[in-house]
Amino acid sequence: STPHPRFIVTGGAGFVGSHLVRRLADAFGPGQVKVVDSFQRGHITRFQRDTGSWIINPQRDICALDLRVPQQAERYLRGADYVYHLAEVGPCTAPHLTVFQDNVLISSNTLKAGRVNAIRNFIYVSSACSPAHRAVRERHGAAVDSTATAAAATAYVISKLTGEYEGELVMSVASGFYF
Repeated sequence: STPHPRFIVTGGAGFVGSHLVRRLADAFGPGQVKVVDSFQRGHITRFQRDTGSWIINPQRDICALDLRVPQQAERYLRGADYVYHLAEVGPCTAPHLTVFQDNVLISSNTLKAGRVNAIRNFIYVSSACSPAHRAVRERHGAAVDSTATAAAATAYVISKLTGEYEGELVMSVASGFYF
């Protein structure tokens, strides 16, 4: 219910997300960063400093919810200038159908919520453990590890690529949506 958080970080209680939250909170101050996380793999203790003080206010700035539910995604992604989308299920080596389906649902619901809520800056964070990203990175002119091959693609990797592709499609049809 806090008006106009500047940044929303989905999956913010994970390892990478919590580091991003820490940097954003340090740079932009209290109340500017909100975390949306299911806490299946993330930990609230990642928002505590060594002194025991909090990086963000746990009662006000953390929303524990499941982004597989479209209504929750739409409700909690309102008002931000930026959404950093890191939420996922994993691990990246998981070959399971449910990992693929859950990640596709999470990304699809979050992208739709970004569009519905007119979020102008949507940053989709994919996966470093994805050798199959070679073609995507080449297409966007990013550096490519010459040892990467698509042969190591897992359900997780394909789900993250699907999210990237959907994000590009959403961006192409939504005016004012930057991905």
